[in-house]
Amino acid sequence: MGCAALLWGWLLLICSWGLGPPGVGAAALSAATYVLDDVDGLGREFDGIGAVSGGGATSRLLVNYEEPYRSQILDYLFKPNFGASLHILKVEIGGDGQSTGLPWTFPGWIGRGENWPYDYPDVTAYYVISWILGAKQYHDLDIDYIGVLRQSLDRLGLTNIGIIAADGDWNVSKEMIVDPYLNDAVEVVGAHYPGTKTVPNALLTKKKLWSSEDYSTFNDEVGAGCWARILNQNYVNGNMTS
Repeated sequence: MGCAALLWGWLLLICSWGLGPPGVGAAALSAATYVLDDVDGLGREFDGIGAVSGGGATSRLLVNYEEPYRSQILDYLFKPNFGASLHILKVEIGGDGQSTGLPWTFPGWIGRGENWPYDYPDVTAYYVISWILGAKQYHDLDIDYIGVLRQSLDRLGLTNIGIIAADGDWNVSKEMIVDPYLNDAVEVVGAHYPGTKTVPNALLTKKKLWSSEDYSTFNDEVGAGCWARILNQNYVNGNMTS
């Protein structure tokens, strides 16, 4: 096991148990009884921890590293059972502007001269689908999840790509429980900065629930522990599996 993975495991344990004054934590742990019981069934399958490739903000910097250093960095991030062992990579769909993740900007021709890509959804869908096909053709990348394009994906036989919605708050789940077509189309309900909690409507969808964008507290020596605590609480309090 890599040092980072070992440290990560300890962080999860520390944040789960909590730290008290010297001696108190040890006494509490020795007196407590922890029993694993699956009589009521297993919990939700954990889908993993991910990172975002921030396009113009961060990914460009990676290209500037010469080999073998570039590959070593990627190995420390994503190689299984080595380093951080991240499970999910969220990548940007490029546009005309400096952006920090996903299609925050679009080429001008999509909006037909307007700075808004949603007046002509067929053109926007064509653009995103073309990106998916290009990622496979030119870089052998399989995209597992994308925004709400179910009909366009199915038309081209891309039924293996799941839909995640709506990468904002949990409000889309309210619509899903009253709209069977929408509910069937969405595979994952994703929320940004959910505060480790979800809402009843999201649970009623019976879908995977993800914190699709999250953060810790400070970028300092305690930040990693805070991040581990948030990830644990997302799963325990909010039933979020990634």
